[in-house]
Order: sequence, then structure tokens, then C-alpha cells
Amino acid sequence: MSRIRLELAELYQALSEITQLIGQLRNNERHVATQNARLEDWHGLSANELRLKMNSFFSELKTRISRLEVLREELIAYIQMMERLDQED
Repeated sequence: MSRIRLELAELYQALSEITQLIGQLRNNERHVATQNARLEDWHGLSANELRLKMNSFFSELKTRISRLEVLREELIAYIQMMERLDQED
């Protein structure tokens, strides 16, 4: 097996792990959204503080998911390039 094939296997493993991580973060995103919706019935200072913390966490979660999706797309492009190079050999 060529060296590029071994590297491709590792890249595909990384792609799989990134995809799984994005899925887990999306599940967390749905959970936070559900919990945040439950807070609508709560009133008072502590409810407002919790809402702010949850919204901040939700925003950071969305940012991280977006970053991982960009990295995933870049990894896919890199894998495709490596596959083309391997076919040229």
C-alpha cells in the first residue's frame, strides 16, 4: 500500500470523527434550544441570568459547529486532492 493510501485512511478517519463531533454538537444544540424554550415560563433575576448564560452557550456552540463544518469541507477538498495525486502515481 502506498504512503498516500495510508495517509488517506487517516484523513478519512479524521473526517469520520469530525462528522461525529458535529452530530454530537448538533444534538447538544437541540437540547439547549429545548431547555431554553422551557425557561420562557420562568421569571425573575435568576431566570434572566440563566437565559443569558444559555444564550451565550448556544451562540458559542453554533460558532464551533460552523467552524467544524468549514474544517470538514476543507478536509474533504484535501482528501480529494490527495486522491487525485495518488491516481497520477
